[in-house]
Amino acid sequence: AAVAEQLDIDAPFNPAREANRHADAAFPLDAWPITPDPDADAYGYAASWALIARIEDAAGSDAVPAVLARVAAGLGPYEPGDVTPQLPPDGGVGPTVPLTSRSFLDHLEAVTDTNLAPLFREQVLIAADVELLPARTDARAAFRDVVAAAGGWGVPGPVASAMTAWDFGVATELMADARTWLAERDALLSDLEAAGLSAPDRLNQAYQAYGGGAEAEAELQAEREVAAAYTEAAEAANAERSLIERLGLVGGPDPEAQLALANGRFAEGDLRESLEAVAEANRIVELAATNGIVRIVSLGLVVMIA
Repeated sequence: AAVAEQLDIDAPFNPAREANRHADAAFPLDAWPITPDPDADAYGYAASWALIARIEDAAGSDAVPAVLARVAAGLGPYEPGDVTPQLPPDGGVGPTVPLTSRSFLDHLEAVTDTNLAPLFREQVLIAADVELLPARTDARAAFRDVVAAAGGWGVPGPVASAMTAWDFGVATELMADARTWLAERDALLSDLEAAGLSAPDRLNQAYQAYGGGAEAEAELQAEREVAAAYTEAAEAANAERSLIERLGLVGGPDPEAQLALANGRFAEGDLRESLEAVAEANRIVELAATNGIVRIVSLGLVVMIA
Protein backbone atom coordinates (compact mmCIF):
# COMPACT_ATOMS: atom_id res chain seq x y z
CA ALA A 1 0.00 0.00 0.00
CA ALA A 2 2.81 2.43 0.88
CA VAL A 3 4.77 1.65 -2.29
CA ALA A 4 1.67 1.93 -4.46
CA GLU A 5 0.98 5.39 -3.08
CA GLN A 6 4.57 6.49 -3.70
CA LEU A 7 4.45 5.18 -7.27
CA ASP A 8 1.01 6.68 -7.86
CA ILE A 9 -0.56 3.34 -8.84
CA ASP A 10 -3.69 1.66 -7.55
CA ALA A 11 -3.46 -0.84 -4.72
CA PRO A 12 -4.74 -4.34 -5.61
CA PHE A 13 -7.90 -3.86 -3.53
CA ASN A 14 -9.41 -1.85 -0.72
CA PRO A 15 -8.75 -4.01 2.37
CA ALA A 16 -11.83 -2.97 4.37
CA ARG A 17 -14.22 -3.55 1.44
CA GLU A 18 -12.52 -6.84 0.57
CA ALA A 19 -12.85 -8.05 4.17
CA ASN A 20 -16.54 -7.10 4.19
CA ARG A 21 -17.05 -8.97 0.92
CA HIS A 22 -15.84 -12.16 2.64
CA ALA A 23 -17.54 -11.44 5.97
CA ASP A 24 -19.33 -14.81 5.89
CA ALA A 25 -15.91 -16.46 6.38
CA ALA A 26 -14.84 -14.05 9.15
CA PHE A 27 -13.00 -15.30 12.23
CA PRO A 28 -10.81 -13.72 14.97
CA LEU A 29 -7.44 -13.23 13.34
CA ASP A 30 -5.78 -15.09 16.21
CA ALA A 31 -7.85 -18.12 15.21
CA TRP A 32 -6.81 -18.18 11.54
CA PRO A 33 -7.31 -21.79 10.47
CA ILE A 34 -4.18 -23.82 9.75
CA THR A 35 -5.80 -25.16 6.58
CA PRO A 36 -8.21 -22.39 5.54
CA ASP A 37 -10.51 -22.43 2.53
CA PRO A 38 -10.03 -19.73 -0.13
CA ASP A 39 -12.74 -17.49 1.32
CA ALA A 40 -11.19 -17.66 4.80
CA ASP A 41 -7.77 -16.82 3.40
CA ALA A 42 -9.20 -13.94 1.41
CA TYR A 43 -10.88 -12.59 4.52
CA GLY A 44 -7.80 -13.09 6.70
CA TYR A 45 -5.38 -11.24 4.45
CA ALA A 46 -7.78 -8.37 3.78
CA ALA A 47 -8.76 -8.08 7.44
CA SER A 48 -5.09 -8.09 8.53
CA TRP A 49 -4.28 -5.29 6.11
CA ALA A 50 -7.33 -3.33 7.26
CA LEU A 51 -6.36 -3.89 10.90
CA ILE A 52 -2.87 -2.44 10.45
CA ALA A 53 -4.37 0.53 8.60
CA ARG A 54 -6.77 1.14 11.51
CA ILE A 55 -3.90 0.86 14.01
CA GLU A 56 -1.92 3.45 12.06
CA ASP A 57 -4.95 5.75 11.86
CA ALA A 58 -5.49 5.49 15.62
CA ALA A 59 -1.90 5.41 16.91
CA GLY A 60 0.10 7.05 14.14
CA SER A 61 2.40 5.71 11.46
CA ASP A 62 5.36 5.46 13.85
CA ALA A 63 3.66 3.07 16.26
CA VAL A 64 4.18 -0.22 14.43
CA PRO A 65 7.85 0.47 13.51
CA ALA A 66 8.48 1.43 17.15
CA VAL A 67 6.97 -1.86 18.32
CA LEU A 68 9.01 -3.91 15.85
CA ALA A 69 12.19 -2.12 16.93
CA ARG A 70 11.50 -2.97 20.59
CA VAL A 71 10.82 -6.60 19.74
CA ALA A 72 13.95 -6.86 17.58
CA ALA A 73 15.95 -5.44 20.51
CA GLY A 74 14.59 -8.16 22.78
CA LEU A 75 12.51 -5.82 24.96
CA GLY A 76 9.34 -7.15 26.53
CA PRO A 77 6.12 -5.09 26.41
CA TYR A 78 6.44 -4.18 30.10
CA GLU A 79 10.13 -3.34 30.04
CA PRO A 80 11.24 0.31 29.83
CA GLY A 81 13.32 1.51 26.93
CA ASP A 82 13.06 3.44 23.68
CA VAL A 83 14.62 1.93 20.59
CA THR A 84 15.12 3.80 17.33
CA PRO A 85 13.77 1.79 14.38
CA GLN A 86 16.46 0.90 11.87
CA LEU A 87 16.96 -1.45 8.96
CA PRO A 88 18.24 -4.87 10.01
CA PRO A 89 21.67 -5.95 8.74
CA ASP A 90 21.88 -8.34 5.80
CA GLY A 91 21.17 -11.84 7.04
CA GLY A 92 19.94 -10.41 10.33
CA VAL A 93 18.27 -12.81 12.74
CA GLY A 94 14.71 -12.50 13.98
CA PRO A 95 13.66 -11.50 17.48
CA THR A 96 14.43 -13.89 20.31
CA VAL A 97 10.78 -13.80 21.47
CA PRO A 98 8.00 -14.15 18.86
CA LEU A 99 5.50 -11.29 18.67
CA THR A 100 2.07 -12.66 19.58
CA SER A 101 -1.17 -10.73 19.25
CA ARG A 102 -1.22 -10.25 23.02
CA SER A 103 2.28 -8.80 23.12
CA PHE A 104 1.59 -6.79 19.94
CA LEU A 105 -1.29 -5.06 21.72
CA ASP A 106 0.78 -4.56 24.87
CA HIS A 107 3.72 -3.14 22.93
CA LEU A 108 1.46 -0.81 20.95
CA GLU A 109 -0.01 0.58 24.14
CA ALA A 110 3.51 0.94 25.56
CA VAL A 111 4.60 3.24 22.71
CA THR A 112 1.35 5.20 22.38
CA ASP A 113 -1.35 6.52 24.68
CA THR A 114 -4.06 5.11 22.42
CA ASN A 115 -6.41 2.45 23.80
CA LEU A 116 -6.34 -0.24 21.12
CA ALA A 117 -7.95 -3.02 23.16
CA PRO A 118 -11.42 -2.45 21.62
CA LEU A 119 -9.95 -2.87 18.14
CA PHE A 120 -8.22 -6.12 19.11
CA ARG A 121 -11.42 -7.32 20.81
CA GLU A 122 -13.32 -6.69 17.61
CA GLN A 123 -10.96 -8.26 15.09
CA VAL A 124 -8.10 -10.18 16.64
CA LEU A 125 -8.49 -11.93 19.96
CA ILE A 126 -10.12 -15.27 20.64
CA ALA A 127 -12.98 -15.47 23.17
CA ALA A 128 -10.74 -16.58 26.05
CA ASP A 129 -8.50 -13.54 25.60
CA VAL A 130 -11.45 -11.19 25.23
CA GLU A 131 -12.64 -12.35 28.66
CA LEU A 132 -9.30 -11.25 30.12
CA LEU A 133 -9.52 -7.66 28.86
CA PRO A 134 -11.34 -6.21 31.92
CA ALA A 135 -8.74 -7.77 34.23
CA ARG A 136 -6.05 -6.46 31.91
CA THR A 137 -7.40 -2.92 32.21
CA ASP A 138 -7.31 -3.10 36.02
CA ALA A 139 -3.86 -4.70 36.08
CA ARG A 140 -2.41 -2.06 33.75
CA ALA A 141 -3.76 0.68 36.02
CA ALA A 142 -2.07 -1.04 38.99
CA PHE A 143 1.08 -1.38 36.88
CA ARG A 144 1.17 2.37 36.26
CA ASP A 145 0.75 2.97 39.99
CA VAL A 146 3.74 0.73 40.75
CA VAL A 147 5.86 2.50 38.13
CA ALA A 148 4.97 5.86 39.70
CA ALA A 149 5.63 4.63 43.25
CA ALA A 150 8.97 3.09 42.22
CA GLY A 151 10.34 6.51 41.28
CA GLY A 152 12.56 5.37 38.42
CA TRP A 153 13.16 1.86 39.69
CA GLY A 154 10.66 0.42 37.21
CA VAL A 155 8.83 -2.80 37.95
CA PRO A 156 10.17 -6.13 39.21
CA GLY A 157 10.93 -8.87 36.71
CA PRO A 158 8.25 -11.22 38.09
CA VAL A 159 5.60 -8.52 37.65
CA ALA A 160 6.66 -7.83 34.05
CA SER A 161 6.65 -11.57 33.30
CA ALA A 162 3.16 -12.08 34.75
CA MET A 163 1.81 -9.09 32.84
CA THR A 164 3.39 -10.30 29.60
CA ALA A 165 1.82 -13.74 30.12
CA TRP A 166 -1.57 -12.08 30.79
CA ASP A 167 -1.62 -13.79 34.18
CA PHE A 168 -3.32 -10.79 35.72
CA GLY A 169 -4.35 -12.46 38.97
CA VAL A 170 -0.74 -13.28 39.82
CA ALA A 171 0.44 -9.91 38.52
CA THR A 172 -2.03 -8.07 40.76
CA GLU A 173 -0.86 -9.95 43.86
CA LEU A 174 2.79 -9.31 43.00
CA MET A 175 2.12 -5.62 42.45
CA ALA A 176 0.33 -5.31 45.81
CA ASP A 177 3.42 -6.82 47.48
CA ALA A 178 5.67 -4.49 45.48
CA ARG A 179 3.69 -1.42 46.59
CA THR A 180 4.04 -2.47 50.24
CA TRP A 181 7.78 -3.03 49.76
CA LEU A 182 8.21 0.32 48.04
CA ALA A 183 6.59 2.09 50.98
CA GLU A 184 9.07 0.37 53.29
CA ARG A 185 11.88 1.25 50.90
CA ASP A 186 10.90 4.93 51.04
CA ALA A 187 11.04 4.85 54.84
CA LEU A 188 14.47 3.21 54.69
CA LEU A 189 15.79 5.72 52.15
CA SER A 190 14.62 8.52 54.43
CA ASP A 191 16.49 6.95 57.35
CA LEU A 192 19.60 6.47 55.22
CA GLU A 193 19.54 10.09 54.10
CA ALA A 194 19.22 11.26 57.70
CA ALA A 195 22.20 9.08 58.65
CA GLY A 196 24.30 10.27 55.71
CA LEU A 197 24.31 6.83 54.09
CA SER A 198 23.79 6.00 50.41
CA ALA A 199 21.57 3.09 49.42
CA PRO A 200 23.63 0.31 47.82
CA ASP A 201 22.77 -0.97 44.36
CA ARG A 202 21.84 -4.31 45.85
CA LEU A 203 18.62 -2.80 47.22
CA ASN A 204 17.42 -1.94 43.71
CA GLN A 205 18.65 -5.31 42.46
CA ALA A 206 16.65 -7.14 45.13
CA TYR A 207 13.55 -5.21 44.07
CA GLN A 208 14.09 -5.93 40.40
CA ALA A 209 14.62 -9.64 41.02
CA TYR A 210 12.06 -10.34 43.73
CA GLY A 211 9.64 -7.40 43.88
CA GLY A 212 8.06 -7.44 47.31
CA GLY A 213 9.00 -11.06 47.96
CA ALA A 214 10.73 -12.56 50.98
CA GLU A 215 14.21 -12.10 49.53
CA ALA A 216 13.67 -8.38 48.90
CA GLU A 217 12.11 -7.99 52.36
CA ALA A 218 15.17 -9.67 53.88
CA GLU A 219 17.42 -7.18 52.08
CA LEU A 220 15.39 -4.29 53.48
CA GLN A 221 15.66 -5.70 56.99
CA ALA A 222 19.41 -6.27 56.71
CA GLU A 223 20.00 -2.70 55.56
CA ARG A 224 17.71 -1.36 58.28
CA GLU A 225 19.77 -3.14 60.94
CA VAL A 226 23.09 -1.88 59.62
CA ALA A 227 21.74 1.66 59.27
CA ALA A 228 20.38 1.59 62.83
CA ALA A 229 23.72 0.32 64.19
CA TYR A 230 25.60 2.98 62.20
CA THR A 231 23.32 5.76 63.49
CA GLU A 232 23.75 4.60 67.08
CA ALA A 233 27.52 4.41 66.70
CA ALA A 234 27.66 7.85 65.09
CA GLU A 235 25.69 9.33 67.98
CA ALA A 236 28.03 7.70 70.47
CA ALA A 237 31.11 8.90 68.61
CA ASN A 238 29.80 12.48 68.47
CA ALA A 239 28.53 12.59 72.05
CA GLU A 240 30.05 14.93 74.65
CA ARG A 241 33.10 13.28 76.26
CA SER A 242 34.77 13.65 79.60
CA LEU A 243 38.36 14.78 79.91
CA ILE A 244 39.46 11.22 80.63
CA GLU A 245 37.66 9.91 77.51
CA ARG A 246 39.18 12.63 75.34
CA LEU A 247 42.60 11.79 76.72
CA GLY A 248 41.98 8.12 75.96
CA LEU A 249 41.35 8.91 72.29
CA VAL A 250 44.41 11.12 71.79
CA GLY A 251 46.88 9.48 69.44
CA GLY A 252 44.82 6.29 69.23
CA PRO A 253 42.43 4.80 66.69
CA ASP A 254 39.74 7.25 65.52
CA PRO A 255 36.09 6.11 65.67
CA GLU A 256 35.24 8.64 62.94
CA ALA A 257 37.61 6.87 60.57
CA GLN A 258 35.85 3.58 61.25
CA LEU A 259 32.47 5.21 60.66
CA ALA A 260 33.72 6.63 57.34
CA LEU A 261 34.87 3.13 56.42
CA ALA A 262 31.48 1.73 57.42
CA ASN A 263 29.73 4.36 55.28
CA GLY A 264 31.79 3.47 52.22
CA ARG A 265 31.34 -0.27 52.68
CA PHE A 266 27.58 0.20 53.04
CA ALA A 267 27.38 2.18 49.79
CA GLU A 268 29.33 -0.61 48.07
CA GLY A 269 26.82 -3.16 49.36
CA ASP A 270 29.23 -4.94 51.72
CA LEU A 271 26.93 -5.00 54.74
CA ARG A 272 29.09 -7.40 56.73
CA GLU A 273 32.22 -5.24 56.44
CA SER A 274 30.17 -2.16 57.22
CA LEU A 275 28.80 -3.72 60.37
CA GLU A 276 32.31 -4.79 61.43
CA ALA A 277 33.56 -1.21 61.02
CA VAL A 278 30.63 0.05 63.09
CA ALA A 279 31.47 -2.48 65.80
CA GLU A 280 35.10 -1.30 65.78
CA ALA A 281 33.98 2.33 66.14
CA ASN A 282 31.86 1.32 69.12
CA ARG A 283 34.77 -0.58 70.66
CA ILE A 284 37.06 2.44 70.35
CA VAL A 285 34.49 4.70 72.01
CA GLU A 286 33.76 2.20 74.77
CA LEU A 287 37.48 1.84 75.61
CA ALA A 288 38.13 5.58 75.59
CA ALA A 289 37.60 6.00 79.36
CA THR A 290 39.71 2.94 80.21
CA ASN A 291 42.51 4.10 77.94
CA GLY A 292 42.33 7.57 79.49
CA ILE A 293 42.73 6.17 83.00
CA VAL A 294 45.64 4.00 81.90
CA ARG A 295 47.35 7.02 80.37
CA ILE A 296 46.84 9.13 83.52
CA VAL A 297 48.27 6.36 85.71
CA SER A 298 51.16 5.88 83.32
CA LEU A 299 51.87 9.59 83.33
CA GLY A 300 51.81 9.59 87.17
CA LEU A 301 54.28 6.74 87.30
CA VAL A 302 56.58 8.53 84.89
CA VAL A 303 56.47 11.64 87.07
CA MET A 304 57.13 9.63 90.23
CA ILE A 305 60.10 7.89 88.63
CA ALA A 306 61.44 11.20 87.34
